Amino acid sequence: MLIKLSYFLQSVLLTGALMTTAIAPPSPSLTTAIQIAQDCVAFGGTYHTLAAGHWICLYPTPDQTGALGLYCNVVQTCDRLMETRRPDHTASPLWEPMVPTERIDDGTMTE
Repeated sequence: MLIKLSYFLQSVLLTGALMTTAIAPPSPSLTTAIQIAQDCVAFGGTYHTLAAGHWICLYPTPDQTGALGLYCNVVQTCDRLMETRRPDHTASPLWEPMVPTERIDDGTMTE
């Protein structure tokens, strides 16, 4: 699962430059969290850690899929934050689930 998560994050997001220091090597979960934060920042987003291992990355402008953000829980079930238009043409946020076999626009798989 950790390998799938790492592949998913490296494929969907770009590699960033967030520096961390530690006396001992980081644990796998800490390493994963650091990589997620780095990728989010490199993609131009802001990373936020939520409770219980959940996280969200918000983008200042829509990405190539039209998403304004990505939310994932601890088991990497993810949703995209999309902007939809109401009949009166006002914007409305919508969480759109991502399925494990979904192809991302950059040609990679989510699993």
